[in-house]
This record gives sequence, C-alpha cells and structure tokens, in this order.
Amino acid sequence: MLVSGSLDRRAFLELGEAGAGSIRDALTRNGLSPAQFGKVLDFGCGVARVLRHWPAMSGAELHGSDYNARMIEWDQKNLGFAKFALNQSAPPLVHGDET
Repeated sequence: MLVSGSLDRRAFLELGEAGAGSIRDALTRNGLSPAQFGKVLDFGCGVARVLRHWPAMSGAELHGSDYNARMIEWDQKNLGFAKFALNQSAPPLVHGDET
C-alpha cells in the first residue's frame, strides 16, 4: 500500500515488470543489454518492485538502496536475490567510488 497505493498484488507486480521492461527497452534503443552489466544498483528501490524483475533479464550482481529503513529491512529479510542497503539523503552511499 505504501509503495503503490493499492493492495492489489497483481497490479504491483505488473507495474514493476513494466518498469523493468521500460529500462530494458531504453537500454536496447541505445545499443545496450541488461545482460552486459556486471552490477546493477536500483537507487530508491523501495521494496524492489522493479529490481525483482532483473534476475530474469541479467546475471548481474544486484543492489538496492533506499532512504526508508522499513523498506530496506523488509528487502533484507525477504528478498535474497540482491544486496540491500540504507542510504541517507546526502552522499556517500555504502558503495565505493566507481562501482
């Protein structure tokens, strides 16, 4: 409810899949593929509505970051396909430079 404004689980998943598809399509239009990335960071990942669709598109090491501690805690407990970290409203992130 906090993320999508609805309790409709199917709509939540479909919107996330559409978001991931939009990113994939933008990459493709620019001669890139999700499969060529070694690492992916979803900055502002929330509960990984979009990021949860990346394992099917890429073998990349996945990371999510958000300022909402409650969402990051949920991600860390429930989603094993990525590493999740809390970020503040100003730099730095927990990720090193140029990663």
